[in-house]
Amino acid sequence: LRYRTDSRWTIQTSFNAFGKIVAAIDEAADIDLDPDGYYTDLKNYRQTEYPQPFLGNLGRRTGATLSGYDDFTLIAPRFETSFTMTTNYFDREAIHSGDFTDTLLMTGYLDAEDDYERVMYAAYLGSNAAQRIIENNLNPNGPKVLVIGDSYLAPIVTFLACAAGEVHYLWQYENPVVEDLEAYLSAEKFDVVLIGISSNMMREGGFGFLAGLM
Repeated sequence: LRYRTDSRWTIQTSFNAFGKIVAAIDEAADIDLDPDGYYTDLKNYRQTEYPQPFLGNLGRRTGATLSGYDDFTLIAPRFETSFTMTTNYFDREAIHSGDFTDTLLMTGYLDAEDDYERVMYAAYLGSNAAQRIIENNLNPNGPKVLVIGDSYLAPIVTFLACAAGEVHYLWQYENPVVEDLEAYLSAEKFDVVLIGISSNMMREGGFGFLAGLM
């Protein structure tokens, strides 16, 4: 389920979690994110294997000599895609449009020559940002989803974007763009809200951005 050299799930596990989340939403909320089971079927995705090049966050701390390396699998759609992603971080905004690979994947992370700079997990959406808004140009009327979470959620968000109409992905740990989460929820009128954060961060003593909502 996890890498040996990284604290996070493998991309294969993330894809499986994406499928479980979509199934749970469709059943509990009666929202059709994937009514035909197309976007959650791994047969509709291309898997590219990278044998033994991956050194995760734990491996970079302890050193590759001690930790060794992991295999890494990149999963991307075989089907046609078109997205527009707006990224906000501090006072900077960047907008990119294109297919899944051009917009949601940062393939430069896969090719770095230095083992300690080849942060392959960040190929999905890149490094952390305060806010990402991903619009699915081929499904503009699909469900609107808010995801509040850390880097564990990045691959799941990229897969979720294929099934949703629009996904907002918030990283509230530092420099939050959304200061009033309750107002944001009211204004954006999301169909689905997902929280993927350790539960102790939601209680007193954690980061506190869910205070009053939990």
